[in-house]
Amino acid sequence: MRFGLQIPNFTLGGPPERLFDEVVDLAVAAEGAGYDSVWVMDHFYQLPPLGGPTQPMLEAYTLLGGLAARTSRVKLGALVTGVTYGVLELTRCSLGLALRLELLVAGHLALQFLRLAGDL
Repeated sequence: MRFGLQIPNFTLGGPPERLFDEVVDLAVAAEGAGYDSVWVMDHFYQLPPLGGPTQPMLEAYTLLGGLAARTSRVKLGALVTGVTYGVLELTRCSLGLALRLELLVAGHLALQFLRLAGDL
């Protein structure tokens, strides 16, 4: 059995300037505890049930690059990269970012895309 940590909310209680460090601490702790993967959300804004658009938000692929620099074993991924905006160029951009990140992390990245019926 494998276990992964999903970080669905970046409002962790500390000051905004410590947000990245707090997320890194979670990922490093998960890796140290034996988790197989760490997942972050890929949204433009914090989801309303988790605090809404005024809450701090980190861009998923930039964050994954930072986490890759601080971890060594866990798979990293965005849960999930949405292809729901009806813009094919956005999908190409997301895929391009992921491919560039994979060059940096050498097998450390897990990638998932979500497409809802009728959105494209």
